[in-house]
Amino acid sequence: RKPQTWKLGIKSPTLIPPTATKSPPRSTKQFKKDAYRANILFSTISKVRCKDGTERWFEIIGELRSSIKEHRHVVAFLEITKLKAVMAELDQLSQTDALTQLLNRRGLLSHLEKELIRTERTERGFRIILCDLAYFKGFNDSYGHGCGDYVLVNVASLIRKALRGNDLAARWGGEEFCLVLPETGLAGAQMLADRIKLSLAKADFSYGSIPLLVTMTFGIAEHGVGATTKETLRRADVALYDGKAKGRNQIVVYEPNRMS
Repeated sequence: RKPQTWKLGIKSPTLIPPTATKSPPRSTKQFKKDAYRANILFSTISKVRCKDGTERWFEIIGELRSSIKEHRHVVAFLEITKLKAVMAELDQLSQTDALTQLLNRRGLLSHLEKELIRTERTERGFRIILCDLAYFKGFNDSYGHGCGDYVLVNVASLIRKALRGNDLAARWGGEEFCLVLPETGLAGAQMLADRIKLSLAKADFSYGSIPLLVTMTFGIAEHGVGATTKETLRRADVALYDGKAKGRNQIVVYEPNRMS
């Protein structure tokens, strides 16, 4: 006997491969047999594209052996489009620094995981630049935290304008920023750092009637195939502190033969 069909107000949807499904640990055939004997439920989440071009998310829950009527399957469709949108928004907020609107540390580390996969696949590395605002504590101590926030927001804006399309920037913590430059050579990383350095020198940082001198120190490190994120960040940090020891407002590249 042909199974009954419920259209649920959506005509001829096209299923897009689900992004989150519960994969059976056994073969599909054996899974169905075991599920039928055990009278279990299955659940999956799928995106449905409708004829009007809209896309909706559904949680599909089914009972492989109906407890209501013999020789029937029971399938329920629960629309979760709004829930998915809220979850996506919350995920974005959790990865964004509220003050500067750049990525936060968590967000950057999440993106770095994707960069690591790409690096292993393409065998092309990337550069990391750690940036530190010089004497930032003095802005807060002398003029209040509002002044510090003003500096951070405006520096973040200058950094954002200097980046290319695939580059990433994050507020790493406090007065530190971290930049990730995919498929970028040493010369390209140095050029970007120099561009930000010059932009800071030309910018008018005035907190009310108070002129501020804002400079940064940059530590650059290469991430190659087989390296770990922790080690690359450590190298960039070593280069950064070498620049600070030299008087700040410097661009320093990590040198394995000279720096430990």
